[in-house]
Amino acid sequence: MKSMTGYGSAKKELKNFQIELNIKSVNGRFLELRFHMPKEYVPIESELRRILPEFFARGTIDVFCNRKIKTSNEISGVEINFGLADKIHSELQALNKRLRLKSEIHLNHIISSAPILRVKEEVELSKSERSEVISLLKASAKLCLAERLREGHSLKKEFLSLLGKLSDEVGSIKNLKEIHNLEVSQRLKDKIKSKGLVDNIDDTKFQQELFFWTEKTDIAEEIQRLEEHIRNYKNLLLSKNSNGKKIDFYTQELLREINTIGSKSQSSKITQHVVEAKSLIEKLKEQAQNIE
Repeated sequence: MKSMTGYGSAKKELKNFQIELNIKSVNGRFLELRFHMPKEYVPIESELRRILPEFFARGTIDVFCNRKIKTSNEISGVEINFGLADKIHSELQALNKRLRLKSEIHLNHIISSAPILRVKEEVELSKSERSEVISLLKASAKLCLAERLREGHSLKKEFLSLLGKLSDEVGSIKNLKEIHNLEVSQRLKDKIKSKGLVDNIDDTKFQQELFFWTEKTDIAEEIQRLEEHIRNYKNLLLSKNSNGKKIDFYTQELLREINTIGSKSQSSKITQHVVEAKSLIEKLKEQAQNIE
């Protein structure tokens, strides 16, 4: 079992620069890849995208890459935006005139007003650097995947614990089922008696009416399905093919059956166990959102 939250980081020191690549993974219904890369690596982004599905099936994956130059060997020159510099100088002169100032305009005034200087870097990506980026991506993905597996192992324990408690609640409801049927029978008798119909109804008709109400309020099938869903849920968690979508399906089925019991039941004791069971299922539902 894998969680969808994880983090992995790797870096490489090269002769002229340093590359650092981080992968952050969070919950997501599908696999969504988001790259935050320097312009030098834009040409290989599609190649990097093809690699990540080897590690992740679901989740939102953010890839952050930083390329830090350590020496001037990567700098091929400096560009000056003369047009922008002329415009700034002209506007500063106009400002001097408008405010009736006699201040001299210096170069530092122009430079600090806007980025007129731009350092030109070699942007052609070498084969060796391309290989390093791919290696860093795979290394970060492996670390992120390992963290997702560790988190998934912890979540599995939590799931099994919650299912154990839920099984106890279902067992308690099952034990109260016969008492519930007797209560339905007694309630029907009291209803007939309160309306003064005791002498006007024969035993056969009463038994038919009782059968109707017992069928209407019977929760045996729901209990049986709950027990089956819990068994399948546990088997799924313990299998190698457990995934969030299947877990979410069983969670929804559990919630549907317990809601049906809650609507059918006329026993306050059963209702107490239904409320507790729903609370446990909601916790399962919350945790299921984080499973790949």
